[in-house]
Amino acid sequence: MNFCFGARLVNPSYAPNNLSSVESIQARIIAISKRLQKTNIECLDYSVLLERYNKPDTFFYLDPPYFETEHYYKAGSFDHERLAGLLKESKARWILSYNSCPEICELYKDYKQKTFSRRCSLNNKQARDFGELLVWNFEEGIQGTLF
Repeated sequence: MNFCFGARLVNPSYAPNNLSSVESIQARIIAISKRLQKTNIECLDYSVLLERYNKPDTFFYLDPPYFETEHYYKAGSFDHERLAGLLKESKARWILSYNSCPEICELYKDYKQKTFSRRCSLNNKQARDFGELLVWNFEEGIQGTLF
């Protein structure tokens, strides 16, 4: 990844990470575009998206507002329990990234989870480590390629 993005509406932040030459960045964009040729990217409410593509051959990567950081977003709140309920009913495979906290771990206690430490330095002022949580609903046969 060449840049990190903090998705706050007020003062969004970008942090350069391992900047490369223009040629290197162009080659990376071309390689990524080839990998994404059969990928749909849509801007929809998550409930509409999860319902529309609720099929066994679908894979979702979800990155909702982290628990107790909802104020960074325009809506001001996020219904974490509603998302968990929709995912419980999903026929699709999914992986979800969250901040690691007791409330979210409990909400997804019936699914596979992995917690790890990640450095956050988006504000370029004070880097800090925090717990990142991945939750998924599929068999671990491909886990070796993910972690």
